[in-house]
Amino acid sequence: MSRRSGQCKLIARGKYRIRIVVGTIGGRRRTYSETIHATKEAAEKRLRELLVQRDAGTLLSPVTMSVAEWLDEWLRKTVEPNRKQRTTDGYREMARRYIVPHLGEIGVSELTRDHVVAWVNTLKAKGLSPRSIKHAFSVLHNAFTQLVKAGKLGTHPCKDIERPTVERAKVASLTVEQAQTLLRALPGEPLGALWALLLTAALRPSESLALRWCDIEGGTINVRRAVSWTSKGLVIQSPKTKQGYRHIPLDPLATTLLKARWDQSEHRKPEDLIFSQDGVTPMNQKVLARRQFKTLLQRHGLPQIRLYDLRHTGTTLLLAAQVPLTVLKERLGHKDAAFLIDTYAHVLPNQQNEATAALATLLGTSQHESGS
Repeated sequence: MSRRSGQCKLIARGKYRIRIVVGTIGGRRRTYSETIHATKEAAEKRLRELLVQRDAGTLLSPVTMSVAEWLDEWLRKTVEPNRKQRTTDGYREMARRYIVPHLGEIGVSELTRDHVVAWVNTLKAKGLSPRSIKHAFSVLHNAFTQLVKAGKLGTHPCKDIERPTVERAKVASLTVEQAQTLLRALPGEPLGALWALLLTAALRPSESLALRWCDIEGGTINVRRAVSWTSKGLVIQSPKTKQGYRHIPLDPLATTLLKARWDQSEHRKPEDLIFSQDGVTPMNQKVLARRQFKTLLQRHGLPQIRLYDLRHTGTTLLLAAQVPLTVLKERLGHKDAAFLIDTYAHVLPNQQNEATAALATLLGTSQHESGS
């Protein structure tokens, strides 16, 4: 059979690679290939079947697409219907900025491990952060995993490629004294209840801004929703995981400040948002962080931390107070304690010393001091 029609090449004993030309992209030939374990006769039969499919226009569509075409289809048909809009937006942005400009015109079935390695090295050379490279790599990897699992590609082009190592950034938080300074100032602040919830309940800002009056009952906060700003506008949606649904007892100061906000509010229906100008539209998180929160810190001589760092502060102080990790992960809405251990490792060594001392006291070994 001529190479123009297709090629069936023996690459190992009982193993053949079949390759046919299916079109062109930007003047470059686009081919489809697959590797099978078979006899020569069976491999040639498979080649003829693929040629018939190609000529009829029914050849498996994803593998005859370019990488850019497949990413677009995967995002529209697989990611968007099954993920939060914000996640879809993030995937699409990674594809647009970092994958398509470098790999977009290559055919899906032509993309090799060498292409991917060269692409990762190019992103590194451009100075892209390890975190962004890892995210972009994950998007490409996930898109091709679907093809491999469906049996439409024999080899994953991202297989055995080491992802960039991302060092977790140290979290910023207020000290006990600084947190006390902030809390003492909150009764005189218009948004004192919001800042108090972020710190004492360790809520995410997006969760606090989605709270309604009906979510506060019996001295407890019921976390059921979160605010998100996406390409389709403002969205208030349920938590990503079942662990995101939780009930947190209110701190006494937060209770007092929420009551004051209730008394001053004109929007007190059960479904009205607590932190809103009209009871319906959440306050803008970026504006809050850039203006009100930054000004609040300046006014009281406190370090310029991020709005999200109030959650980190609450978590750090709870760890310092020796709250068990199992309790804390439930309060924060995490699936397991691994993230906490990794993120707040700087707080845990002190707890380990205290744990050792407590065990020594329990077992009666504390009198055996070094050198005695």
